[in-house]
Amino acid sequence: MLFISKYPESFAYISHNRNYTEDRILYEHRGYQGTDGYPLPEVAGFRYLSIIYQYKSQDIPYGLLRSAYRLSYKGKESVNAIPVEVLGLEDKEGPPMKIYIETENFRIIKISGLFSMGGNETTLSSELADFRRLGGMEFPFIFTNPSKGQEVAEILVEEYKINTEIDDSVFEPQSPIPH
Repeated sequence: MLFISKYPESFAYISHNRNYTEDRILYEHRGYQGTDGYPLPEVAGFRYLSIIYQYKSQDIPYGLLRSAYRLSYKGKESVNAIPVEVLGLEDKEGPPMKIYIETENFRIIKISGLFSMGGNETTLSSELADFRRLGGMEFPFIFTNPSKGQEVAEILVEEYKINTEIDDSVFEPQSPIPH
């Protein structure tokens, strides 16, 4: 997986699995997604909202610092038997989200977003684990996407690079994201 982010709200993502590679780009409030090469087709609706959700789930700490969200307290719960405090997040675009914050050390260990599709609502979630300290901050190295009690996907991060220079062409859907 390669995740590239640059403010304001530019995002590029490459996911490799056994069967295919998927590229996603969020650029100038437009979403692009594809598996068949470039240029990437523009997406709308649920597919666009899923790119927004993916960007925002990575951007939550910085979004909170920039006051990008309206916050609400949702109470106490547990995630995999770990006590958490739950906050609701809403903003002008993207799905309403919840973040689950570990009460012992204040790490975000779960993120969920509520999506509407054809009159039905569904929740997508990511659980974060294997936190390691880099540059004075902790980062998760495992992202698990459960659905109805089953693990749908697991993303293993090999490396984070922080504050590196990024060329703007990375976010253009006409040319491949550098791997």
